[in-house]
Amino acid sequence: MRSHPRRTHTRSVLAAALLGLAACGGGTSPTAPTTPPPQVPLRLAGPCAVAPLTIPTPSPSLDLATQLAALPGVASVVEGAAPPAGTRFFVLAFDRPVDHCEPGGARFQHRATLLWKGATAPTVLAATGYAIGTGTGQAELTLLLNANQVRMEHRYFGLSVPAVLDWSKLDLFQAASDQHQLVETLKPLLTGPWVTTGASKGGMTSVYHRAFYPDDVAATVAYVAPVVLSNADARYVPFLESIGPPSCREALHAVQNAILRSHAGIEPLMAASVASFRDAYLTFGLSRTLDLAALELQFTFWQYGGEAGCASIPGPGATAAVLFDFMDWVYGGWPGGTAWAWGDATLQYYAPYYYQSSTQLGYPALPQAHLLAALGGAPLVDDGSIYPPLGVTRPWDGQAIPAVEAWVRVRGDRIMFIYGGRDPWSGGQFTPSAGGVKHVVATANHGASISMLPNAEYAAAAATLRGWLGLPAAVMAPVAAARLAPVSEGGEVDPSVLHGRWLRRARALPPP
Repeated sequence: MRSHPRRTHTRSVLAAALLGLAACGGGTSPTAPTTPPPQVPLRLAGPCAVAPLTIPTPSPSLDLATQLAALPGVASVVEGAAPPAGTRFFVLAFDRPVDHCEPGGARFQHRATLLWKGATAPTVLAATGYAIGTGTGQAELTLLLNANQVRMEHRYFGLSVPAVLDWSKLDLFQAASDQHQLVETLKPLLTGPWVTTGASKGGMTSVYHRAFYPDDVAATVAYVAPVVLSNADARYVPFLESIGPPSCREALHAVQNAILRSHAGIEPLMAASVASFRDAYLTFGLSRTLDLAALELQFTFWQYGGEAGCASIPGPGATAAVLFDFMDWVYGGWPGGTAWAWGDATLQYYAPYYYQSSTQLGYPALPQAHLLAALGGAPLVDDGSIYPPLGVTRPWDGQAIPAVEAWVRVRGDRIMFIYGGRDPWSGGQFTPSAGGVKHVVATANHGASISMLPNAEYAAAAATLRGWLGLPAAVMAPVAAARLAPVSEGGEVDPSVLHGRWLRRARALPPP
C-alpha cells in the first residue's frame, strides 16, 4: 500500500514517443538532443481538444470574493476566517465535466483553495494528487516565493467526486484538463508568473499537466515524482536493495522473515488494534494483510525514515509483540500505524490511486527472493490491481507514462525535479530536457525539498527558478532563512501522512 500515485486511456499520446526509460538513481541527467526528434510532439494529444473558456475581464473595483464568484464555472466561494496576516483565504468549487470530451454530459464539483497575497504576486499551484484539506498551510515554494497559493484536489478524491463513478474517466488527460481549466479560470485575477508544484503523486500530476498543456504556466517544480513503467517495474528492486548500509538491509530482511513466520502471534495483535480504530481488514483478510505488510515493510522503512531507524530494527528472537510494535512504527510512527496503513478505510480512500496505478501509473516491483521460503515458495502478487476498487475493469495503457517520460526528456523545458537519494521511489526518475534541471538530495527520503540542498546547489536552484519566472534576486529567501521556514501541511509532505491525521480526527480519536 505504497502512497506517495476516459476515452480509451489516452492511447492517442503516440506510441512513437516511447524513446526510452527514465534514469535510475541519483545524480544529474544527460543533456537532451538540441534538435528534438520529430516523433516527440510539442504536447501530448488527448482524445479531444478542450474548448477554451470565456473568461470575463476582472473588475478590480469589486471585492475579491465577488470577482471569484463571477468567474465561469465557479459553483461556490467560501471565505475562511482568520487567515495568515496579509492574506485572504477561500475554499472554491468549480463545475467541471466528468468527460472533457463531452462537456454537455455529467458534471462534478472540483474543489480548490486559494491563499491570496496580491494580484501581481507569483502564484504557486500545488497539486496533491489526492484530496485536499481546508487549512492555510503553505508549500515550500509558496514560502520561498512569498506567493499566492492555489491548492487543487484531484478528481475522484475527497469531495471532487462525480455522483456516478465512471472509472474510465480517471486518466491522465482528464485530470490534466481539470488543472488546465483551473489555471485558465484564475489567471485573469492572478496576473503574476505561475508555477505548478507537488510532491509524490502531486508532483506526477503537475508533470502530466505540463505534458498536455505546456504553456499554461511558466515553470514546474516536481518533488519526489517517480516514473513507473509497468505494473511490476523491476527497476525498483535493485535500487531499493542499494539503500542504506548492508547491515541495515540484512536486518530488515531478517525482520521481514520473522514477521512472516510469526502469524500466530501477530495476527491477534493486529485484530485488536484495528478494532480499536473502528476499522477492519476485510479487503484482504487478516493473514494476507500481514503478508503484504511484511513485504512492503522495507520500502516504507526507507520512504519515510533513514539510517537513524536502523538501530530500532528488532534482532533475532524478537517476540511477536516487539515485531508488531516495529510494524506500527514503520507504518505510522505511533501505535496503530499498521491499522491505519492497511485498514479498509485507508484502502478505500486510496482506491482512485490504485485504479490509476493499475491502468496507467504503474506499480514498483519489490524484492522477494529473500522471503520465498517464509512465503511457502511462491511470490506475493502486490500491485494496484489487487486493491480497491474491487470488481472494476482496468485495461492497462502501457503507452501513457512512457509517452510522458519521453516528452519530458525531450520537450519538458522549465521543469525542476527534486529527488531524495535514499527514497525508494527514486528507483524511477524523470530525466529533464536540456531546458530543465534535476537535483538529488543525497541523504533525503520521500520528503526531499529545495531547502535541503547544499548551499551552492540551493543558490543555483533559486537562480534557475527566478530566471524561469522572471523574478528579481531578492524574491527567494537566502538558504539560511529558507531552512528555518516551516514546510507545512500537504506542501512537500506525502499526503498519506495528512490523511492519517484526518482519519483520526474523523473517528474522534485522540492524536498519536
